[in-house]
Amino acid sequence: MSWWRGLISKGFALPLALTLVVVAMAPAVPPAAAEAPDTSGRLFDEYWQDLLVLRPDKALSQGDYRYLGHFDRSLEGDWRHEMLALIETYQARLKALDDAKLSEGEQTSVDFLNWRLQQDRRFFGSDLFALSRMLPLDHFRGQHISFAESAAGSGTYPFETQAHYEQALVRAEGFARWVDQAILRLQEGVKAGVVLPQMIVARVLPQLSIHLDKKPVRPSSGRHYSRFRR
Repeated sequence: MSWWRGLISKGFALPLALTLVVVAMAPAVPPAAAEAPDTSGRLFDEYWQDLLVLRPDKALSQGDYRYLGHFDRSLEGDWRHEMLALIETYQARLKALDDAKLSEGEQTSVDFLNWRLQQDRRFFGSDLFALSRMLPLDHFRGQHISFAESAAGSGTYPFETQAHYEQALVRAEGFARWVDQAILRLQEGVKAGVVLPQMIVARVLPQLSIHLDKKPVRPSSGRHYSRFRR
């Protein structure tokens, strides 16, 4: 105990005593609170928010502008793994819910989401999804149609602030990446013998030629510049 007497002799007695008193009076730190049990409402909301990250077009179609700078990545290899991981996560959370605490309406919603996730897991984990990516467009669907419609100035994409215009440029880069991926997927389909019927291709080509042959719009006439006119 010589170290103790040394501290006292050097004038540390009072500060040390005060420190011991403060420590003794301090409330005990409670153990970390257990995580609150999952609820169906929170699960549904978080699932939808996580899904929008992978499906930003869904957000845009519903007027949710948080993901304007995001673009469809479903043709990329990693996207499939991310989607399957999302499905597995929420299937596990659904399974962990206490059915006894659910109302009749909540149970119906849980059952429907569980069915939806089962269907999605079956599709995205199957060869059918791999085949569908070899046919990324036709005359009814594809980003060559939806991107053009949303960015036309009168579509779902808003052109109201400077940030909107800047994010539109990011989306344009995303569309360019999608086109590159679509070309690779189409080439993959040719090698595998998975191609569109000639009748459909004949209708797609004019749609593509519109993008390729269209001249740039003059600032004085384009809808995107209407806010800057006086």
